[in-house]
Amino acid sequence: PQPAQALLPSERKALLETYRIGEDPAAALVIGGGPERTGELLRPALLYLSVKPYPEMHLFIRLQAAAINAAILEGNLEGAAKAVRALEISLQTVQDPALAVPLRLFAGACDVRLGRVLRGRVHFRWVADRHPQHPLASVALAALGLTAEQDLRNPELAQAAYHRLADQFPASPEALLAKEFLARYSRR
Repeated sequence: PQPAQALLPSERKALLETYRIGEDPAAALVIGGGPERTGELLRPALLYLSVKPYPEMHLFIRLQAAAINAAILEGNLEGAAKAVRALEISLQTVQDPALAVPLRLFAGACDVRLGRVLRGRVHFRWVADRHPQHPLASVALAALGLTAEQDLRNPELAQAAYHRLADQFPASPEALLAKEFLARYSRR
């Protein structure tokens, strides 16, 4: 089979519309299922929020996520900077991991895309440290590794994140990313 390709904006939009059929899940990141999903997150991904009411997710969060999604689809993340900041403030009220983890990854990805890498990394670390058993924790660790490697140009910081990823999630799609980096880094 051919290697998986990152989704095009039109494909992301189609997937987002597909998620809207039905009322679950409560929150979903629209990313792929292979090693490329961390790259898709950092492009950044879209966030689907169910129409089903959830007490921990108030209307303000829903409105901010919708505004950011619209900016992503239009290719204009700069216009979403205020909405991202407002979303970040609202995240302090969300405790349910089913909502908090996707929302944090989404906010972190938007921050990275806006050039606020350190702020984005705070969200990724929050997921990795507070919810290490969540199915998306491996994505958070991979995002920490990728941003350290590509944005911060800090191979030691990337190596630490990738080691943790390979140790905690050896069978995850992101483990391939970690193993590739660690193999390259060990040859130096």
